[in-house]
Amino acid sequence: MSQQHKALLEEHESRLQFALQAYNTKQFRSYRAAAAAFNIKYYTLTEHVKGKLF
Repeated sequence: MSQQHKALLEEHESRLQFALQAYNTKQFRSYRAAAAAFNIKYYTLTEHVKGKLF
């Protein structure tokens, strides 16, 4: 795996974690809003919540 690809994956994971944290601290009323705010797919966020990690 190239360094650039690894960096992109890490950045995506960070946004995913921030979206979950924002939802859990009531900054957003829905997963969909949190996903949009952090530029991640709604499906990815909800599957992560269900425990299906990508």
